[in-house]
Amino acid sequence: MESKILLSIMHGALIPWSIDLKSKSFAERIKDAGSKEPENLNDLTRQVKALVIDLPDLSAWLNKNSLASSEKLIYLYFSSELPAYHNTITKYYTLLISKEVLRVFNEYLFRSSKWTNRIDIIFQTTSLLRNLKTLTKQVNSELAARNYYEFPEDQSDPIHFTLYLLKLELINLYFSIQEVHMNILEEVFTLEDFYLLELNEPVSAIRKIYPAKDKALIEGDNSPETEHKINFGFKGKPESLKTIITLLTNKVYLLNEAKTSTDDLLSVLTSKNLIPGSAEIHLDCETAVFRDIYDQLKLLFKSLTLTAIEKSRVFYSKNGTLLTAQNLSSSKIENSKSKEEINKIFN
Repeated sequence: MESKILLSIMHGALIPWSIDLKSKSFAERIKDAGSKEPENLNDLTRQVKALVIDLPDLSAWLNKNSLASSEKLIYLYFSSELPAYHNTITKYYTLLISKEVLRVFNEYLFRSSKWTNRIDIIFQTTSLLRNLKTLTKQVNSELAARNYYEFPEDQSDPIHFTLYLLKLELINLYFSIQEVHMNILEEVFTLEDFYLLELNEPVSAIRKIYPAKDKALIEGDNSPETEHKINFGFKGKPESLKTIITLLTNKVYLLNEAKTSTDDLLSVLTSKNLIPGSAEIHLDCETAVFRDIYDQLKLLFKSLTLTAIEKSRVFYSKNGTLLTAQNLSSSKIENSKSKEEINKIFN
């Protein structure tokens, strides 16, 4: 599974330094794609086709390889600050890259939902991640060769803009796909290791990624996301909760004690006005284990939901990525090895 369109920005008909950036055809493609947000994979694929309509090889590839589905789109689990387009050509590449990344992600979700064999899931997911990583490294090398190290500003070179945007969106796609079956993958990267070990860039070059609001999971919520303070609604005694946290850390490695103390987690869980992103709670257990803990822990709270955990933006997995509601939901395992020990602690 790969995207010939994303590859073409580096190695084909969409290379920004080998095409006429002043061509009026880009405006026509944008108009043909339309401004309406796609609701499903069928809508999204139609828009991507409109954006590459003048490129016969890519159009033929899409017709042959794209999937049809009327199910509601799922947005990437991670997003990052992206450069803002400032003219027709940068708007074109913004639309093309963002829509194609979203299309690839939803096709992956659709295909992976049909895989029943653990070996198939690992093989197919690892192959896609490897392809994405390779392309990201190639884009990064091209940026370095052109001395494009900084985040693109307004009126920046369209080539700088396009390459940097592609790099960031590939990273968002990589970590969103990795998140889906993280609990069974043999190799999992943190964002820091991805930059340091794969892109050979310093810590200062890391562009943060954030859990994105999954519109498909929050039914009836059409209001814009705000930075409301969070109260999980703890119902018990703080000293009892502290004892539970300590036992969970000792028995099933709840917390990474080098980064997070028992008091840190206690403070977050009992806060009446938690500011999203104001703390960092680093787990030392697998996400599936934390899901088992959550199933017991939520009984002590009025509002400790998976969505609330995501919106708090303070809980980090063992691998250093922010936990999302979708990740926690998909991590549930029936009759897991840790469940009995966790139940004993709460009882």
